[in-house]
Amino acid sequence: MNSQMFRWPALAALLIACSLIAPSQDLNLESLRGRWSLVSETDQRQSEMIADLHIDPNGKAKLVILSAAHGDDGIFTGKLTGQQLLLNGQYEGSEAKLELTFTHDRASGKMMGDQWSTNISGQRVQVIASEIPVSRYEMLFDAVWNGVSKYFYDPKLNGVNLAAVRQRHLPHVKAARSDSELVIAIRQSLRELHSADTDFLLSTGRPMTKLKTDRVTWKSLSPGMIYLSISNFIGDDLRQFDAMLDRAMDEVSKHQALVLDLRGNRGENLEAAMAALNFLLPEGRSIAYFATRDGLARLGVSSIDQIDPPSLPAAFIDNQIGISKFQGAGMYLAGGKYKRPYLGRMVVLVDESCAGSCELFAAAMKESGAATLIGRRTRGALLSSSPVTFTSVKWIPMFKSDIKGWRMDLPMMDLRTAGRMKIEGKGVDPDVVVERSSTDDAELKRAVQWLAETKRH
Repeated sequence: MNSQMFRWPALAALLIACSLIAPSQDLNLESLRGRWSLVSETDQRQSEMIADLHIDPNGKAKLVILSAAHGDDGIFTGKLTGQQLLLNGQYEGSEAKLELTFTHDRASGKMMGDQWSTNISGQRVQVIASEIPVSRYEMLFDAVWNGVSKYFYDPKLNGVNLAAVRQRHLPHVKAARSDSELVIAIRQSLRELHSADTDFLLSTGRPMTKLKTDRVTWKSLSPGMIYLSISNFIGDDLRQFDAMLDRAMDEVSKHQALVLDLRGNRGENLEAAMAALNFLLPEGRSIAYFATRDGLARLGVSSIDQIDPPSLPAAFIDNQIGISKFQGAGMYLAGGKYKRPYLGRMVVLVDESCAGSCELFAAAMKESGAATLIGRRTRGALLSSSPVTFTSVKWIPMFKSDIKGWRMDLPMMDLRTAGRMKIEGKGVDPDVVVERSSTDDAELKRAVQWLAETKRH
């Protein structure tokens, strides 16, 4: 009798311990496996990610992002414990953790990186079958690399040997038995190009990002000093964007010092960044030049670095007649379009999340001498990628509507700043480096201090 009383507490403790390391019996693993729509939310935007989730009977889990992976493979791995899923992976080029708690076909949690976090909500999405028939995997892999060989901006493919790539990665493509396994295999082959702007992904056909705040905001910091934030360079409604910038500059022009905040601006659209430069640079000037494969061939060179920039046709990006003369290579101009030039002291805040056209904007402000950059090196992801769908491209006529929704993002033109600086893979260095702080806005604090010091001197 007494021995049984002592054994039952030990058995209960063992059962409790097992419940902490095994998948919850209240959750049906089959209901968790499959396609999910995950929405990340910050103060500024909502962004949707489509992902496939795989969980084995022991709770070992793998989540594969099928939408844009931002230069990564899109793989998160970890463990389901009870109702909580803990995963580790890469997001936008850095280590990240994903924590999700499930309630039937819903999920909520956070994605966290070094000094940042975003709320995540998720919902199970029903998928009847694989979008891409397994029998087409090898043909699709060859179609992707045929497109790369014909249209990738660098004729030398960044030193990639096509035959060697096919030999290394085709076995993984043939072994794939699901969309997520195919995506991983193709992405890992594309990583050999060392281009964060090259991707293979599932496109839903709907906007994946929704803005929650105004794109352009401003506030007074002190008498004579104003703060202006441009949160994104998305290409939606550029006329409205111009009107926002015009209203902002009416206020900025009343102050002798400006802090322009570009932190977190992902630089999605080149035309929007040029529109902002039109307002903030006091006069028109050369900003950046580009070249496509056709442009290089027409000029008789094999690299953009062999081009003499002053020899290129030049035009403002909204000048359609001037742009039509580029023929695969040209120089973009910007600046001098605000009704009265801003000639005050200016600081631009940048960080590692500043990418794409945001980096080009920052480099232009630095090269022109119009502003001092404060913060941290930008991401180094400046190539102009074009979406290529596999239902219409000319180099794969064997594919019809059976892979509708899938696409490749392919960089088809290379860019350099007017000062011949390469941003892709390197980033833009600030003039004043400020380490991230978890207790205060160290970059803004340093910017205010710098502007006050330059006023005294």
